[in-house]
Amino acid sequence: MRRRGPKPVRLRAHFAATAWLDGEIHWENGRIVWQYAGRSIPVGHSEISSVSKALVALRKGETAARRERRDFDAWYAARIAKWRLARRLATVDAPDLEALVSQSRRRNPAAIERLSQLLLVEGLVAKPLPYSPAQALYEAWPLSRLPLRSVLRDLEMPAETQALAAMIIGACAPFRAFPTDPFLRRTAHYGARYGFPKHPQLVVLLLREDTPSIEACVARLEAIIESDFYCNFTAEKLQSLLNSGHNASSLFKIVESGAAYSDPFPPLTFTFSAASGADLAVQRELTQFWKDSRSQFRDSIHDYLLAIARQGTYRDLEATLEILRHLISNPLKALGAVESDGKKRKRRVKKVSTFEQSVEEAITFVLELLKQVADCRQSGALLQLLREVLQHKTSLPEGENLLPAVWSSRWLQWLRSEHREIFSILTVAN
Repeated sequence: MRRRGPKPVRLRAHFAATAWLDGEIHWENGRIVWQYAGRSIPVGHSEISSVSKALVALRKGETAARRERRDFDAWYAARIAKWRLARRLATVDAPDLEALVSQSRRRNPAAIERLSQLLLVEGLVAKPLPYSPAQALYEAWPLSRLPLRSVLRDLEMPAETQALAAMIIGACAPFRAFPTDPFLRRTAHYGARYGFPKHPQLVVLLLREDTPSIEACVARLEAIIESDFYCNFTAEKLQSLLNSGHNASSLFKIVESGAAYSDPFPPLTFTFSAASGADLAVQRELTQFWKDSRSQFRDSIHDYLLAIARQGTYRDLEATLEILRHLISNPLKALGAVESDGKKRKRRVKKVSTFEQSVEEAITFVLELLKQVADCRQSGALLQLLREVLQHKTSLPEGENLLPAVWSSRWLQWLRSEHREIFSILTVAN
């Protein structure tokens, strides 16, 4: 009997031709790209056309397509919406966004109009743009008033883009009548009450959640982001947590937990008694090298903390910070190091290579531990187990006039003794 409709292989090819629409939207080299399956796909006329043809073919072979996807109607409607969005995004570019922002500051109407079009991009990209069109339009008020109102009247504009426009207008000139849409109303009211935020895209994403006192929580989060504490994630990293499935409530708990905990990798001053035979130049070198190490390894530690927070809860972050404090700051303070302000001082120093080598090995050990925890599927249970084990352990005994080289070697030796038990737990968990 002759088969009717498209062949199965061809049908799957039509589905596959639209798959990149499920990717993340990014801004690269002044234009939109979609990141899907490890590839960056610059979307132009050919990509839009191929998706269009695939969607037409699937509608013609609807009966066979329904056998492949039981939710074909919902899937098809969502694909059409994404295709229309991709088609619109493909027309937006700004090879020199910095120059465009600069022109808007000089009150250039054409630049302001183009920036209002770029709100579409800012509201949807997975990472913040290098220069915020929303910030530029806020600064260009009142010349930006008409372009922003056009964005609000455009019914095909995504809700996140309209929310940015509503927040700018609310911050500059309170609405005579707030928008009827609940999401737009929240963002407009936030702008009117708290002013224009420093991280507009993150604030809009948070305000999507309709919960009591959400506006006050977002305002507090903005204040915490601007403060200085060790586990202070950037707006970009917090946005990645939202994109990974965390809601606003869990994000607040993660940020506040990080702010409440003391720095597990603090700036330290290494002081020695006269009996140790260490001169001031050695002390300054150890202090400066420790400061440089903090800067060198901070991003790596933050990335692992972010990965642990992404797949867990704020309690997992708290447990990780406690473990880090047990492995880094507690043993060094037991040896006699004291926290300092971390400011650089121009004084004579003397290189202590043995100390530097031991410190680098010790921090590498801690990074290896964090990596294995972040890679563990059940990181929450593992962290609680490690936390309980380390609670019953004592840190290093107080130092006894140790020489500089011995100081760091003692810390590294202690970490190696902890290594056996900690990594045996990690091996069982993985």
